[in-house]
Amino acid sequence: MLVQKELQKINMYKAPRDKLACILNCCKVINNLLLNASIVSNENPPGADEFLPVLIYITIKANPPQLHSNLLYIQRYRRQSRLVSEAQYFFTNILSAESFIWNIDAESLSMDERDFQKKMDLAREHLLGLTASSENQDNQTNFDLREQKTQANRNSDVNLSSKDNLQGLVLDMRKGSDVIDKPVERVPSISDLEKKGAAELLKEDDLNKKIQEYPFFLPVLVI
Repeated sequence: MLVQKELQKINMYKAPRDKLACILNCCKVINNLLLNASIVSNENPPGADEFLPVLIYITIKANPPQLHSNLLYIQRYRRQSRLVSEAQYFFTNILSAESFIWNIDAESLSMDERDFQKKMDLAREHLLGLTASSENQDNQTNFDLREQKTQANRNSDVNLSSKDNLQGLVLDMRKGSDVIDKPVERVPSISDLEKKGAAELLKEDDLNKKIQEYPFFLPVLVI
C-alpha cells in the first residue's frame, strides 16, 4: 500500500525535515481516505477518534525500521518553529500511535487477558517460523552453491588427471616408437673374431674395447 511505503521510507533520509515529510505524507493519505469514505457514506468528516486507530493499524502493518529512534531524532533536531499547525498535529498523532503500540496490552484492546496472551503467542510463533524458514532457505542456498563449487572442482581435477594420463601415454608411445625404429646394433661373436684373424684385429683402433669386451680372448690375440 502507498500509505505503508511512505512510512517505511522514514529511515532512508538523514535530514529531520525529510523524515517528518514521510510521516506527513502517510498521515495525509490516511486523512484523505477517511474523508472520501465519509463523503461516500454521507457521514460527518472524520476526527481524531477515527484517524488515530487507522494510523496505529498502518504503523503496525508498515513496521518502519527504527521508528522510535527516528521520532526522537525529529524531536531533537527539527526546528521547533517548523513543528506547528498541520505538521505538529500529525507528528503528535504518530507519537501517540508509537506509544500505544509500545505499551499495548489486553486492557488497552478491551480483550480478555488469556485471549490476548494466546494471540500474542501465536503471533510470536508465526514470526519465529518465518525467521526460521528464511534462515533454512538461506542455508540451503549456501549449501547448494558449495556443492556446485565442489562438484566443479572435482570435474576439473578429473579432467586434468585424464589429460595428464593421456599426455603420459602419448609420450610413452613416442618413446616406444623411437626404440622400435632404432636399429639394433649387432655384437660380434667369438667365432666372428676368430674368422677375422688376430692380425687384422691388432690393426683396428678399437682394440682396447675388444679386449675389455672379450677378456678371455686375450691369449688368442697374444699368440
